[in-house]
Amino acid sequence: MQITLTEIEKKTLESRHRKERDSRVCDPMKAVLLRSESWSIKAIAQALRLHPETVSQHLKEWRGEQKLTPMNGGLQGKLTQEQTFELDAHLQEMSYTNVLGIGALIKEKFSVDYTISGLTKWLHAHDFRCKHMKPVPAKLNPEEQQKLIEKYRN
Repeated sequence: MQITLTEIEKKTLESRHRKERDSRVCDPMKAVLLRSESWSIKAIAQALRLHPETVSQHLKEWRGEQKLTPMNGGLQGKLTQEQTFELDAHLQEMSYTNVLGIGALIKEKFSVDYTISGLTKWLHAHDFRCKHMKPVPAKLNPEEQQKLIEKYRN
């Protein structure tokens, strides 16, 4: 059950590990690197604070297909490609104050239900971001404002 890495493979893994920010990817890399240095599964599990079965699974996936990234990328989208394009175009034109309004639109137009977190993830995946509105005075009176400015300056 020993893993043998060439120097190039080892350097590549170490380089990827330094750049990676997701611990779900870093832990399997560390497990493979430590196992290639003849560490026991129990010692790797202790060092990484993982269960030994998790370490064994990481090593098994590496041996089988050199897999390091988790394959749980979520479900396929609920909208068809045409619906996605239509919704994307609509959202480019219209601004919504919250996700509930967008969810209601999708429900009405496409008969598809989204949870708030699911729709938020969909929006982020399609490069939409939350923009907070700046408050604007409700009763703006230019003359009163000018008087206040003059009074303030005096």
